Amino acid sequence: MIQTRVITDLIIEPVILDEVKAFMEIDFNDFDALLTRLIKQARISSEIYTGLSYGKKEIELVSNQSRVQIPNGPFAELLSIVNYKDNVAISADNYHLFGLDRPVLTVGLPELPVNYDPYFDILGSALRTFNEWKITYNAGYYDAESEESTLPEDLKSAICMRVETAFKYRADATDENVNKAITTSTDIENAYRVTPIM
Repeated sequence: MIQTRVITDLIIEPVILDEVKAFMEIDFNDFDALLTRLIKQARISSEIYTGLSYGKKEIELVSNQSRVQIPNGPFAELLSIVNYKDNVAISADNYHLFGLDRPVLTVGLPELPVNYDPYFDILGSALRTFNEWKITYNAGYYDAESEESTLPEDLKSAICMRVETAFKYRADATDENVNKAITTSTDIENAYRVTPIM
């Protein structure tokens, strides 16, 4: 089991209103509020599709597995790792983080109860209980010092394409041209799409 949740989302979108308006060749302000909402929606849809974070996010991950690839990268910084049951920090001797943008975290079992007898624990429930852990970490395309987005330009273009599609077909999303337009953005996003390590 692996569960994640975003504790802190992006403060500033990696694509701003002026960039979207320039992409769409709009030189008036009538739709600024709508376009601003669509930018966030497009960014989130693109993040879900690629499995990445497009700016600085603080993320919490809970698992009972001993080996997990850290999702929603690029990975930036491990903030904490604790035993899920009692929130006690896991010592550096009991875990190993290997890799850069998509590191793999392996967590060793903490000490089992003194009276633990595997014969009476056929289902391994005690092993699972003592291997539940939680980490918090920072991830995303951002500069560590300024915290500004470092999202690649082609992913910014994909967001702009998604905004343009949502804007253009906001009255009739059943049009087959919507699928063609979304396919254009996903063609770009496919180069970044994350495939989990099993």
